[in-house]
Amino acid sequence: MLMWAPQCQNAFNVLKDALVKAPILVRLVFIITFILDVNQSIKEMGVVLSQKERRFEWVVTYASEVLSPI
Repeated sequence: MLMWAPQCQNAFNVLKDALVKAPILVRLVFIITFILDVNQSIKEMGVVLSQKERRFEWVVTYASEVLSPI
């Protein structure tokens, strides 16, 4: 059985913090084409807005939502 140790939580917090700062997260540049990636299931939806410059794709923002039943 695997346990979620304090070291696991610390590593998760470091990774989560890194994903919302430069160089991973960048400012929007309006002259570059937008890329919208969507992942949806019956219960949830997640999106990533990014832009591609040369051979790199840069994340502009993330979003996710739990969907309500119809």
